[in-house]
Amino acid sequence: MEKWLKLKKFIEDIEPDVEKYYSKEFDLTGGRVTVGMQQLKIMAQEVRKDILMMRNRNRKIKKAKKGR
Repeated sequence: MEKWLKLKKFIEDIEPDVEKYYSKEFDLTGGRVTVGMQQLKIMAQEVRKDILMMRNRNRKIKKAKKGR
C-alpha cells in the first residue's frame, strides 16, 4: 500500500507541470512531464509487481488450506 500512496503523491506533485504544459505549452514543463511520466511508469510497475506477488501468495495459501 505504501508504494501506491507514493504513486498517488507523485501524480499530485507532477499535476501542476502537466496543466502548465497543456495550457501554455511551456517547454521546460514539457521536459519535466516527460521525465515524470517515465518515473510514473517505473513506479506503476513496482505497484503491479507487489500486487501480483501478494495475489500469488494468497493463492498458495488458499491452495494449501484446501489440501488439508
